[in-house]
Amino acid sequence: MQRLDDEGLAENTVVIFIGDNGRCHLRGKCWLYDAGLKVPFLLKIPNAFTGRFQKENSEHTVDDLVSTLDISATVLDLAGVKLPEYLDGRSLVSQDYEPREAVFAARDLIDEVLDRIRCVRTKQFKYIRNYKPENGYRECVYVRRNRPMLAIMEELGRQKQLTPAQELILAKLKPREELYDVEADPHEIHNLAEDPKYAETLASLRDSLDDWIQDTGDTGLEQQATMDARKMRNGK
Repeated sequence: MQRLDDEGLAENTVVIFIGDNGRCHLRGKCWLYDAGLKVPFLLKIPNAFTGRFQKENSEHTVDDLVSTLDISATVLDLAGVKLPEYLDGRSLVSQDYEPREAVFAARDLIDEVLDRIRCVRTKQFKYIRNYKPENGYRECVYVRRNRPMLAIMEELGRQKQLTPAQELILAKLKPREELYDVEADPHEIHNLAEDPKYAETLASLRDSLDDWIQDTGDTGLEQQATMDARKMRNGK
């Protein structure tokens, strides 16, 4: 920022600071738990834009749900481009900006491991649907070679030195559905999917995810069905 100031560019430069993935740790990068979905995001808009988008030039934190798809929409808006209707992102600096009620995420092929997972997250709840629960929490070769914590956890598991929460990462079978109250349970340990008290919430988030899959034309699920059918024909 100091260099931009020194070179006289600060007042006509939009600055975006962001991480490209969640933390490189267990249940982090490439997974749909919050440790994998949350990334840092800072946006600095020059004073020249504040009259258009803000009542006053100030520094503040917004706790709205934001998708990284919204960043591209924001850049287009700042450049004066009319956002196309098909764009799933929404500008964070639009004068008619409305916060998201939910964000969606997906996991598919991670190197050699095909593991279809979809999720929807509201401010309070996270719903995860595992299409390949038999995969357990299998990691690809790259992760096994470059993240030593997994080998340590596996060894501690063999020695029966892990707590029930820590043992979750070693499960050979994932639940088909997971539901978490991320406000009360930020580490997503207590799966509420089979708790009758949360049946209404579960049904609502199922519907939200189904609608998103249909609206976006989620071709990943079609590819999964094709691959499964091919395996059956080949007797695998």
